[in-house]
Amino acid sequence: MNAAEESKKDETSAAKNFATASASKRTSSAVNMFAQKTTERGSVLSKKQRNLSHGFLNMVGSNTLKEKAAASQADADSPDKEDERARGRGSIASHIAMFQANIDQQ
Repeated sequence: MNAAEESKKDETSAAKNFATASASKRTSSAVNMFAQKTTERGSVLSKKQRNLSHGFLNMVGSNTLKEKAAASQADADSPDKEDERARGRGSIASHIAMFQANIDQQ
């Protein structure tokens, strides 16, 4: 029973690896073909090609963008950022006051 389960797992993982490799190969060849066509005609893309390229880039970059957004949100919620914002507002107000004083003196 264990040998049968192990062979089934091996077949499943082999199939998954093959599917992943072939999908990766198809994607890279599609990207290469897209790049080749773009360089042949300059950078003029049809609307369909533009949408496809944006969709591909969004698909690839969506995880990293989500991670960056979560990190920046966590950074923005930190108490240190609130202090920096308060100091920034105070320094802007002090600069305006100094500018007004300089104008009044002249």
